[in-house]
Amino acid sequence: MRNEVFNRNRSRLILRPGIQRFGGVVLCGFILLAASLGFAETEGPVQPLKVFSSACDIPSDGIREELTREGLEEIIGGLNAKLAVMRDKYLWQDGKWETVLRNGLIKIGMWWRFADVTAWVFRTLGDDASAGKTFFFIMPFLNWMCEPFFLPVDSGFSEGQQEEEMAGIARFITLKEEEGVAVSLAPVHGGSLSQDEASRYLRFCTQIIRHLAARDDIEEIHLSLKLSGLVAEWNGLQNAADRESTALNDERDKVAEAKEVLTKLLVVANEAEGKRALLRIDMEDYAYKAATLAVFKNVVEENPSIVRNADGTLRLGIVIQACLRDAYQDLDDLARWGKRNDLLVPVTLVKGAYEKHGEAFPIGKEGSMSPVWNNRESIDAGFEKLCEFLMLNMDVFQPAFATDNIRSMAHVMGSAGSYGIGKSEFEFQMLCGMGDEIKEVITTMGYGMRVTVPAGTQAQGMEYALGRFSELADPDNDLTRALRGDYSLFQGPAPRFTGAEDIDDAEPLEALVVASRVRCFGKE
Repeated sequence: MRNEVFNRNRSRLILRPGIQRFGGVVLCGFILLAASLGFAETEGPVQPLKVFSSACDIPSDGIREELTREGLEEIIGGLNAKLAVMRDKYLWQDGKWETVLRNGLIKIGMWWRFADVTAWVFRTLGDDASAGKTFFFIMPFLNWMCEPFFLPVDSGFSEGQQEEEMAGIARFITLKEEEGVAVSLAPVHGGSLSQDEASRYLRFCTQIIRHLAARDDIEEIHLSLKLSGLVAEWNGLQNAADRESTALNDERDKVAEAKEVLTKLLVVANEAEGKRALLRIDMEDYAYKAATLAVFKNVVEENPSIVRNADGTLRLGIVIQACLRDAYQDLDDLARWGKRNDLLVPVTLVKGAYEKHGEAFPIGKEGSMSPVWNNRESIDAGFEKLCEFLMLNMDVFQPAFATDNIRSMAHVMGSAGSYGIGKSEFEFQMLCGMGDEIKEVITTMGYGMRVTVPAGTQAQGMEYALGRFSELADPDNDLTRALRGDYSLFQGPAPRFTGAEDIDDAEPLEALVVASRVRCFGKE
């Protein structure tokens, strides 16, 4: 069914020029005739028709922005209704008190000097088993604080515990599906420092796939994987983009090992008859971004018999971080690669995982420019441009958009609407426990929503939850502003690239989008 949808979309966008011109002339003539008849039969003005034909007109930036603002206002309207419930006088009777209380405690715990104390408590009790036993009376409270953001699973369980732990994961997935959202499980791992740690991570992922595949109440298996967990000391890899030309043997070995473990997981997924699976490779540090992309493409190319689901979709996907200056190059390369291999590439476009925008990340050259856009507005503008590129290349991409910025979400909706792309042809993604009111609004509007759920030990959960606490306590965070009803950041003009460096570096990205419009519509 999914392939049929995308094939229809491919046919809609990629037409022969002769057919385009003939169809466009006929359609334009029909519109003019209908408009003239309308004027003859009515006394008042006739509303203009929003009809887009490749031979008549390319949806303009103005049209796209208009649709974006319509989507934004609908999101804001739905969000206001959700927030009103949170402030309702019957709050304590409606089961919302836990959320309100937890959010209040997070703000207090992350305020001023309290933030250091909160971090120390969570890390100490999470890392030190003896401390957790000594202060056992406080552990239920800490677990309750982490509960919305994390799925506690003992990844080191014995054979007797396996069924219980796996059943808990399945119950969580079905519960979320009843709420109208899909789930992507993200087994938590900070990076394997030994082969034993990497083997445990691989075993954990394998057990999840096999257990979910054996259940009748689970239709889809979706995992978010980190190569740094699957391969010991992967973090030491530096731009091993081509395993044949890499100078260092250990780098070639790491790439080969990553391909081997991913292939093992694909074999397991291939055994899940009747289940659709997607193993998404998360993008981690910039230093080994090129190697991650190379591993993804090589595994797909070298395993044609096991890399596809029964419906033809790929079982392996990749994440692209929009905050990077060269993200457009990676997407363009994936588009060309997908066309050559006749693939529909699963791509998740995320705003970015870096906490500080403009921070200089080491990329091998001292004093070199940061790979991240310098300005926050440039990151938002880059996300919107890359979103449009994906929409213009739906014949080769199966896109998902991961952001909690409601303006960015509305732009995805506006771009899809301007190009005639249906709501079922892409999905939004957010972190579990973050902006649940926004998730409810998006699903009510008829769009697909998937939550990424970290799963691991309680100690890992406490460490992970601290990061989410910091975001929710930050008054300037996009999500925090939306959840307190401050929409001023989202209702202003469309974001633009700002700063001399960002403006210069954005030119090839904007040129790439224009070229995609020409490819689809036959003209600028």
